[in-house]
Amino acid sequence: MGLAEKKIVDEVEAAATNSWKAEYKKHSGIDLDLTVDWSSFGDDFSKHKSMRMDAPNRIFKIVGRVLGQICENPTGREAFQGKVQKVKFTNTDDKGDGTYSISNGELNVTLCFADGTLPTDRAIKDLIEAKL
Repeated sequence: MGLAEKKIVDEVEAAATNSWKAEYKKHSGIDLDLTVDWSSFGDDFSKHKSMRMDAPNRIFKIVGRVLGQICENPTGREAFQGKVQKVKFTNTDDKGDGTYSISNGELNVTLCFADGTLPTDRAIKDLIEAKL
């Protein structure tokens, strides 16, 4: 990753990741560590034009809404808090509903961020709830 790409990563992390931490805490009731696996986007950021700000903000927003739905009552909130302390986002070239896993306190969300087509809230919610 070159300097130009590193600057983009810094900009996205400062603007998107930090602003969404408060939103996620509001829903889940706990501080969650949010990370993006930038290496999954590869070295050619031009192929992932929407990644710069749009795609991460969209997926952070969708997962934020989903957390609100999962944690809307004490049962859902307790289930989430008991299993998740960290959320990690990874890009893939595989289109579709993505993959979701929870291990060692980390919710892994793998989606095709750069495609511009993201799964519905319901699809993400169902897949995450199945892991809780």
